Amino acid sequence: MNTAEDLKQDVDLSTPLLELIRSLLEEIRAGKIPKNITIDSALDKDLGLDSLARIELLARIEKHFGVTLPEKVYAKAETPRDLVRELVKASSSKLAEHPIITSSPVTGEKLEVPAQAQTLIDVLDWHVQEHANRTHIQLHTDDADGGSINYQNLLDGSKSLAAGLQRVGVEPGDSVAIMLPTSEDYFYAFYGILLAGAVPVPIYPPFRPSQLEDHLRRH
Repeated sequence: MNTAEDLKQDVDLSTPLLELIRSLLEEIRAGKIPKNITIDSALDKDLGLDSLARIELLARIEKHFGVTLPEKVYAKAETPRDLVRELVKASSSKLAEHPIITSSPVTGEKLEVPAQAQTLIDVLDWHVQEHANRTHIQLHTDDADGGSINYQNLLDGSKSLAAGLQRVGVEPGDSVAIMLPTSEDYFYAFYGILLAGAVPVPIYPPFRPSQLEDHLRRH
């Protein structure tokens, strides 16, 4: 049972949270937003927040409240009330840092940049030529280290995926959706699509498999 203090904290968090959601909707919908935005509005069906909008909301919530939340919260949450519950948990338990992807720091070494590169693929090619075995992406999860990818791994995995896309008929200029969690496969897919000349379109995966059909239809 919630105590009076718990209920007060819920109210204190819900008001600015709804304001953040309202502000985001005004930006992405050019002022055309639902008349009634409540703590129990469905993030997808009532408010129309798609995958990319949820990611943007994630960033704004963490910045405004000064907390970090597990990545799965944004796929699992169905209403602002669910987000409030997670904010309360984060405020009281001071959760560990949110999963991030960082470039591996290099100490004691002069850092150069691919100044002539015009595309992300040009950048990747340059790094493979200069330091193929240097860690480029370090993955973290809520529980532990999620592994790493060096530049050569990224190029090799991406080339393999690009070849697969071309075999199934993907042509330059096509849009290819990526519905994967943050993982090695996500980055191979992203760069593989670029190598195939297509356009990667990230889509946040649904938390529940039963939501997949409706999730795909809406996107």
